Amino acid sequence: MYFDGRTANYEKEPYLEITQKDAQAFWGFVEIADCLKMKIEQLQKERVIVVIDYYHGVRQKEIEKLIDLIAPDQSIFCETAKIEEEILGQLLHHHITDDRVFGILGMHTMSEFYDKKRQEELQKEIEQFQKGVLIVYGVGASLFAKPDLLVYGDLSRWEIQLRYRSGELDNWGVGNYDEDILRKYKRGYFVEWRMLDRHKVQIFDQIDFLLDTNVKGDPKMINKVTFDQIMEQFREQYLDQKEPLHFRKLKVDDLSGETKSQFDTRVTVLYTDHGVEKQFEAVGNGPIDAVQRGLQEETGVRIKVLDYEEHALQS
Repeated sequence: MYFDGRTANYEKEPYLEITQKDAQAFWGFVEIADCLKMKIEQLQKERVIVVIDYYHGVRQKEIEKLIDLIAPDQSIFCETAKIEEEILGQLLHHHITDDRVFGILGMHTMSEFYDKKRQEELQKEIEQFQKGVLIVYGVGASLFAKPDLLVYGDLSRWEIQLRYRSGELDNWGVGNYDEDILRKYKRGYFVEWRMLDRHKVQIFDQIDFLLDTNVKGDPKMINKVTFDQIMEQFREQYLDQKEPLHFRKLKVDDLSGETKSQFDTRVTVLYTDHGVEKQFEAVGNGPIDAVQRGLQEETGVRIKVLDYEEHALQS
């Protein structure tokens, strides 16, 4: 049905204003680095472990530029412990398959992609660091150390696909920059994104800052309070909205035997209007006509029926 005079409610660029006093946002490498340095100083600890974990697709060079501005006493790139593609490809083949498009959804976790022996060696190196600021960074970096400060770098799924298409991005550690885009997308969809999403969900409650890396050379960062408030306002404004009209139950009575009526059908409709349960009765020539007439009378809005389908159930 089409409601004449209706107001469109689709927002191409949704905007949420955050009003909480301790909400914070930072823009650009210098401002973000200054914020993290100040946070490190506020911890007032002799030994500070900063973990910068991120989704595959975030530009490693941008993370390293940020690290250079922070100027820690030491930094460790955790992805040196990742299992080689020759071995990993065999382990994942069942899910990747030989098909160009179709695969099998994987149930892998982040830890399966790392060599346990090399991971333990890096963890031992981290444990031996006793004084100053140490930054551990890379995809899944939070698996290697318990952080005093946890930053998570993220980007949209669409941006990942664009980086696949441009040849800038490979599948994680594969080096297949120029491979068929559909095969790259397939491995991401069926294997890597499932694993990365599980890892992200597990650590989201622990993050101190969320780093937005969608725009090249133009990072933004918010603190945990801001992130939580955005999610709460998004839920209230978009997810918890009641449907304007939702049909619950329909009763149809045949009036064709009643000579006094100019209509052959009466309907009784039970529906909710923005969550409030309501009911109306209406008559018309057939159920669709009756419902249309009843809705127009109930809502005061002129309605056109653009299309309909009938479905028959057979025993």
